[in-house]
Amino acid sequence: MEEKRKYGRVRTCYQVRLSHPCRGSWLGLVTNMSEGGVYVTDVDPNEFSIGMELEAMVFGKGWDKAMPTLAMRVIRIEDRGIALMFLEHEFPLMDTGCIPEQDQPPYLR
Repeated sequence: MEEKRKYGRVRTCYQVRLSHPCRGSWLGLVTNMSEGGVYVTDVDPNEFSIGMELEAMVFGKGWDKAMPTLAMRVIRIEDRGIALMFLEHEFPLMDTGCIPEQDQPPYLR
């Protein structure tokens, strides 16, 4: 199958708090990220809709704690998770997005 993605992916295992001003907040797991966005699992995909704009606070081992909350938009919904696109590309995320394989949970190896 031909790869059509604009950006390469990096496996991660960061936690994320997604927030919406009217719908509340959710905790999930960022399982991969790229310069264009992230893929979040461990959330109920039925609670999201395409085009929904969220604030995302990422945290976990190796993540820069000084990073601000990120504005994101839901661009794909699947049974196992949701794909979010960054609305602003002002922050160098790829330098902090790689976790050594030995620090990844077994299901990502």
